[in-house]
Amino acid sequence: KRNDLVLNNFNLTINKGECIGIKGDSGSGKTTFVNILLGLIYPDSGSVLVNNNVDAFSSNIYEKMSYTPQDSFLINGSIIENIALGESIENLELEKDKIFNSIKTTRLDVSLNVNQENFMEVLSKRKVDTLSGGQAQRVAICRNLYFEREINIFDEFTSSLDIKTEDKIVEFLNSLKGINTIIIISHRINALKYCDRVYEVSNGELNEIKNNLKN
Repeated sequence: KRNDLVLNNFNLTINKGECIGIKGDSGSGKTTFVNILLGLIYPDSGSVLVNNNVDAFSSNIYEKMSYTPQDSFLINGSIIENIALGESIENLELEKDKIFNSIKTTRLDVSLNVNQENFMEVLSKRKVDTLSGGQAQRVAICRNLYFEREINIFDEFTSSLDIKTEDKIVEFLNSLKGINTIIIISHRINALKYCDRVYEVSNGELNEIKNNLKN
C-alpha cells in the first residue's frame, strides 16, 4: 500500500561534480534515502543506476563513496588512528600533509591547539574519549576528507558545530565541486547554501526547492 511506503515516487539524478542538498523533518525518509544511496538496503521497487544503465549494486560505485553520519563512529584509539582509519603507521608518516589539511579544514587544529609541526606527536597520543561531542564530529569529518573519495556523503554532519566551523567546512566542500560529487543531508540551512540543487523530503516524496539559501 502507498501508506506503507517510506519513500514513494522518489526520483533523483545526481550528476558527477554536483553538490546536492537534502532536507526534511525527522521521520520524513531521509535516513532511508541515505541507506539506499550507500547500498545498505535495496528498494522494493525501482532501481539505483550508475550512468543511467548499470545497476549500482553490481557496480564498484560504493568503493568511491565516503560517508560521515551524524553519530560519529570512532574506534577506541588515538585521534590520528581515527582519522586515517586502518592505515599503517608508515603510511601516516607519508600522508602527514593530507592529514593536517583535513584537520585545518575542520578547525580541529585550533580547537586542539596543535600546529603543522607538532600535530602528529600530540594527536597520536591523545585518545578520542577525551574529546567533546563537536570535536569528535570533526574527527569523523576529517576521516571523510582524508580518504579523498570521489563521492562524499555528509548526514547532519555539522549538528554539533558552531557556525564559524560549519562555514569553513562548507566553503571547502564548495571548492571541491566539479571534482567531487557531494551529497549533504541537513536541517541547517547554512550547511546547504552552496548546493547546486536542494530537495526536501516530505511524506516520502522528493521535491526540489528554490536554492536562494546564499542570500
